[in-house]
Amino acid sequence: MTSPSSASPDGHGARLDAQSIRFERLLPGPIERVWAWLADADKRARWLAGGELPRQPGQTFELHFNHAALTAETAPARYAQYDRPIVARHTLLRCEPPRVLALTWGGGAGEAPSEVLFELSEAGEQVRLVLTHTRLADRAAMLDVAGGWHAHLAVLAGKLAGQAPPPFWTTLAQAEQDYEQRL
Repeated sequence: MTSPSSASPDGHGARLDAQSIRFERLLPGPIERVWAWLADADKRARWLAGGELPRQPGQTFELHFNHAALTAETAPARYAQYDRPIVARHTLLRCEPPRVLALTWGGGAGEAPSEVLFELSEAGEQVRLVLTHTRLADRAAMLDVAGGWHAHLAVLAGKLAGQAPPPFWTTLAQAEQDYEQRL
């Protein structure tokens, strides 16, 4: 079973500073199983995005987002642009199985990429996942990623618990409203 444990007692991410937000989740272990859902392209596609990770830090790779395949819910009109396959380029920064995965996020058009760090640690029979997203340009960028990570992590937690995950778009919409007030 998953716990809503996070950097905030109610499962929301916590703003660390003007450029960083952190999420924490307790997930069913063992750690190698949770690592597989981060590193294996097919498993990752079921909660975030597919695409093979490169073998060496510094190498670029693509993530293939297919939000329509995450849950059975149809995207509302406001999210229609995200309800189609999207390909994004990233750079692998660190890969230390089964504990650390770091990559660049976004960027382009004269904008520097932000960075995402996944850290796994054992917590009894569970695994603590800490996701820290740093180097965010401004509050708008933080709001943009906060709701997305919240919704994607909810899907991951459901999949790992062997349960149907909550509807992605509904979770995203509610999280965006919440973070608008919190951040």
